[in-house]
Amino acid sequence: MPLNIAEGSERSSSRQFAHALQIAIGSAP
Repeated sequence: MPLNIAEGSERSSSRQFAHALQIAIGSAP
């Protein structure tokens, strides 16, 4: 992933990651 894109979508990525993590935790036994 290019650095400029990584910087531009840093907030979006961390937000998506947090949401995915929440789903993973929610579906965990």
